[in-house]
Amino acid sequence: MRLTEIGNTLGLARSFAIESGLYHCTLNQTSTALKCIRARGGIGGAHEAFWNIFGSRVRALSEAVLTGKLTRADAQAVFAQLDSFNDIIRRRSGFSWLSVMRNDVQYRHQFGVWFPSQLRIPDRRFLSGLARAWQRDPMEIDLDVRRVGLLGEFVSCCIFVVALCYAMLERIAERSTAGTRSFVFLGPMAFVRDIGARADGG
Repeated sequence: MRLTEIGNTLGLARSFAIESGLYHCTLNQTSTALKCIRARGGIGGAHEAFWNIFGSRVRALSEAVLTGKLTRADAQAVFAQLDSFNDIIRRRSGFSWLSVMRNDVQYRHQFGVWFPSQLRIPDRRFLSGLARAWQRDPMEIDLDVRRVGLLGEFVSCCIFVVALCYAMLERIAERSTAGTRSFVFLGPMAFVRDIGARADGG
């Protein structure tokens, strides 16, 4: 509805139907065109469709990094880290393992993380330590965590995704010509700074 409204305002009447649902949108290299394709999931619907797009993109990035500008050693290290991550999340069809685990933890209570917790205190502390690593370099996140089984791998992979997003936000903020007036600095990075202050008791 909003796209139609904007098009009508600009005098750009569309000659095709826009169905509701989840779309996979890609911007071309010159930032002059946006291509949107409706993403259709299988049994899992929109969630499954998203994870399939996400996993495919990570796989493409891991392959592209080998022919990029990084040194051979750095490129191989990044490839290995992304490939390890993809190996874990593609345990289910459509790269949806993280989504399945989240449902098992949250709704099916299969891992005993909620009160009364069935996790041993050392394991709870270990998982808590993993979760606090979200501001670290994504390359420093250990994805081969087997101490708490699937739950440890789940937390480690989630933190890897968060750390990756945080690193990208930092890089965008650093490169912005608007400096401290940029959207990233005033928006998501301000939110991150607020989280840090709360965690520190400020």
